[in-house]
Amino acid sequence: MISVILLAHNYAKYLPECLNSILKNDHNLIGEVIIINDSSTDNTEEIVLKYKKENSKIRYFKKNFLSLTKSYNFALFQSNYDFITKIDADDTIENNFIKLFFDDLKKNNYDFIFGNIRLIDDFGKLISIKK
Repeated sequence: MISVILLAHNYAKYLPECLNSILKNDHNLIGEVIIINDSSTDNTEEIVLKYKKENSKIRYFKKNFLSLTKSYNFALFQSNYDFITKIDADDTIENNFIKLFFDDLKKNNYDFIFGNIRLIDDFGKLISIKK
């Protein structure tokens, strides 16, 4: 199983789409979604608590680190699984992302894996693909 780490600092605008994309992935592979709200001043907490109420795999922590590194380290320490993926709160993932990466990771015995990134503007238009 996999721990999904999601850091959120004032990303309420993007958070529902991000969480929906994560939760559409293989529920048998996702053991937990660890969300760290680091000092958000928007309605990030309200959104996360709504999702947490609907999905028991979501683990929520509100912190005042004001530090990306401290937030990641805290999230890693909270993880209950050997495999971890980090998804930014303003990103979305494909429906089969977790399964494809996990299968490739296990098949090839990798320590680390990453893939292409598609940059999309606020209107859903593809800007570029980074490989």
